[in-house]
Order: sequence, then C-alpha cells, then structure tokens
Amino acid sequence: MYPKVSVFVVHFNSMKAKDLAKENIKALSQLDYPDYEVIMVDNGSSDHTFEFLDENINDSRFKIIRSDTNTFLVEEIT
Repeated sequence: MYPKVSVFVVHFNSMKAKDLAKENIKALSQLDYPDYEVIMVDNGSSDHTFEFLDENINDSRFKIIRSDTNTFLVEEIT
C-alpha cells in the first residue's frame, strides 16, 4: 500500500503563463502514482487565475482553493 501524497501548487496571476499552467495540470493529471491529490491554490490573484483553473481542471484528485488576498504562502515555506 502506498501512502497518500499531497502536491501543492501555488498560483499568483498565472494568466501571464497560462500555457505553463496548462502543462503543469496535464503533467500532474498523468502521474501514475496510485494515491495522490493536487491542491491548487489561487493566492490572491488579480487576474482570472481561479476561473482558468476551474475551467481547465476536470479531475477529482484536484482541489482548488481561492484566497482573496496574497498570503505569501511561498515565502513562508521557503
């Protein structure tokens, strides 16, 4: 049995690089690990990042979280 793995991807104004975001979504959806989830965080974007994620993700292993403000999550982790 494999442990469940959670992958966090933080987005901030990702419309500037939406092709890269699409590639990331595709690559993560094609992982062959048996038990994982992907948590996509819209970190207070001022563009249409949340809507883009919502329209481009059709996989039950993905969850989208929207923050109204930039929580500087990446700075806190590094």
